[in-house]
Amino acid sequence: MTKFANIDQLLAGANTVQDIPTALNQITSVLHERHHIKAGELDDFTIRNMTEMTDTLTQASRLMTQLLLVVAAISLVVGGVGIMNIMMVSVTERTREIGLRMAVGIKLENIRVERTNVTP
Repeated sequence: MTKFANIDQLLAGANTVQDIPTALNQITSVLHERHHIKAGELDDFTIRNMTEMTDTLTQASRLMTQLLLVVAAISLVVGGVGIMNIMMVSVTERTREIGLRMAVGIKLENIRVERTNVTP
């Protein structure tokens, strides 16, 4: 019989998803027997299920998506505030300009038509 000094990993597969718990129980019982682990003792091995790893990756992906959405929302809010400030300054300047023109005595038609040079 060949003995191995150290085995880091064993890979096993099941035929269907429903067979995974049965396979895990069988692998655990074989390892308990081979490692001479009695009932109630701690295991000296770890069994990982690929569905657990898939769930972990899915949760990490969901978290990254949510963080990206939060960053995008913050960017939209900051951009919106900036645009509102620019519009408010434009309206304030125009209001002041219209007030001065009305004080001087310009006609309303001229106020609506006359504009400052705006480049697109």
